[in-house]
Amino acid sequence: DRGLEAVAWFTAAIRIAPRHADAWANLEFARGKSDLPPADRGDLTSTLDRLVSSLDLAESEWLVLVMTLVLAAAVGFWAVRGGSLARRLVAVALVLVAASLPPWIHNLRRAGRDDVMIVEAAGVQAWSEPRKSATLLARLEPAAIVERLDGLPGWVKVALPDGRAGWIEEPVAFPLDR
Repeated sequence: DRGLEAVAWFTAAIRIAPRHADAWANLEFARGKSDLPPADRGDLTSTLDRLVSSLDLAESEWLVLVMTLVLAAAVGFWAVRGGSLARRLVAVALVLVAASLPPWIHNLRRAGRDDVMIVEAAGVQAWSEPRKSATLLARLEPAAIVERLDGLPGWVKVALPDGRAGWIEEPVAFPLDR
């Protein structure tokens, strides 16, 4: 069964084209077939996450640039004309700039990462060193996304959820940067 690998492929596709409806539908279908919870649970947190991640890096940069230009125009209007209308326009422009920042920050944080997804149905163990006789640090669940830090033949060093680094076997780490 390669259901988790399909989940990883569709997750990678959504990172490239975050608003691709077919990719989202296929991701949810693959997650259902793999007995995983939906990627979009429909709660407020999932909705906000999907909203913030709905733009790619270039789109979010353009949005911040345009909103900053709107703010500059409003400040210029306020400087030349003055008055309560101009002050309200500046306030609205500030809100628009603030609203445009979360997608950009989200994309900047993800841009430097080399994430991998666990595609082993039983999950995978993370070791302190790249050998099975090392100390067991954690168990990563199927479809967990972790940052790849380094690699050796047959092994991948990843950032564990608790902040430590651990080693997992390479075949179970699907690179999401495609």
